Amino acid sequence: MTLIALKHIEQYGDKARILYIRQSYKGLSDFECLTRDVFGLAYGTAARYNGTEHVWRFPNGAYFELGQLETAADYQKYQGRSFTLLLIDEAGHYADPALLDRLRSNLRGPKNMPIREVKAANPGDPGHHWLAQRYVFKGKPWTPFYEEKSKRQWVYAPSTFVDNPFIDRNEYRSQLEASCPTDPELLRAWLEGDWAIARGAFFSSVISESRNAVDPWLERPKNRGDQWEYYLCHDYGVSAPSVTYVIAKSPGIIGPDERYYPRGSLVLIDELATNEPGSMTKGMAGSFFNGSSNEASDGDLPVMLCSVLLRIFCHLSTKRLRSARSFGCWV
Repeated sequence: MTLIALKHIEQYGDKARILYIRQSYKGLSDFECLTRDVFGLAYGTAARYNGTEHVWRFPNGAYFELGQLETAADYQKYQGRSFTLLLIDEAGHYADPALLDRLRSNLRGPKNMPIREVKAANPGDPGHHWLAQRYVFKGKPWTPFYEEKSKRQWVYAPSTFVDNPFIDRNEYRSQLEASCPTDPELLRAWLEGDWAIARGAFFSSVISESRNAVDPWLERPKNRGDQWEYYLCHDYGVSAPSVTYVIAKSPGIIGPDERYYPRGSLVLIDELATNEPGSMTKGMAGSFFNGSSNEASDGDLPVMLCSVLLRIFCHLSTKRLRSARSFGCWV
């Protein structure tokens, strides 16, 4: 990010106004030291840094501020200000992207001057889900794609420690392995830059999409003498999300996709999750029942469960399934 900032400074001179963001001032201390090294080599004493304000001023008039943003109250210090380049480091530390989205209102510059935003993040952090949804799985790496929330083109540029020639990669790998002795999913994410992980899932170490996932079923299995059995599995949540699964248990025959399913195989064929769109950690209790209330009352809880089950039963009674991905669990 330091080199991205340096290029912007040299390219646009006194029109360049850069804001670098971390969640806390303590978190930006390493980056602050890095800027001292890089800008010291590039400009010597001509570039001046105010440690109290966390601001760099350059001989060509460019401005570079290192800032902190943790709560909505923190945003007040940026309200109404203009920046031409926004650098957000460790974006995954933000479980909700709302604060970072608000910073886009500060991106404005002179006519015909391009403005940019750069986000850096690691898989496995609290903001994993929204980063993966918005940027990682939108298209091929290094290929521009249109992102609906920002209404801008982005490029997903993946890299891992293997791409860093300035560190002892073998030593760093051993440190990563030592830091995740009980979290194989997080280790895989860090080693391989893999965003398709199920960190914290109970079966994350044994379930693999290549082994356990099948293409979506377009219709329910047609019973051919032996009966498929159906189950509803519900993980209850109110302020936290809840989820209901439709499970089919194979009697040991060929399924509707012409694939043989051994007796006792469990196939997840549909689901209904009650999380807020774009947030895997917020439930929808108030949205379902009380309207103006933020939480469902005790009397509403059976109603919530019945509502979810009724939707699933009605859905299952139709021939076509809307599941984006059937996930077979072989037993």
